[in-house]
Amino acid sequence: ISAVLSSENYDALACAGDFSEVSTDGSKQGTLRRLAKCWLEHDRQLWAEEKGFSCFVCRMEPPTASQKNQILFGWPRTSPPEQAVIDALTHS
Repeated sequence: ISAVLSSENYDALACAGDFSEVSTDGSKQGTLRRLAKCWLEHDRQLWAEEKGFSCFVCRMEPPTASQKNQILFGWPRTSPPEQAVIDALTHS
């Protein structure tokens, strides 16, 4: 994302995406903030994959575990964990 946005616009997007799930009330602003957060998490995921990681974005279970419940996790492609760990984390 930062490759196509100015620093000022990227900072505005990052600010919009920094919110808790509790503050998303179904309003237009709440929807746009959730979209900004999704774009940022996807950008971070792509960056990690470009650096040689297998990377996933998911929500914590239960969703009430944290007000900011999206998490990004991964591992170097050259040294993945055991398959059982991958299956448990990705619900495969």
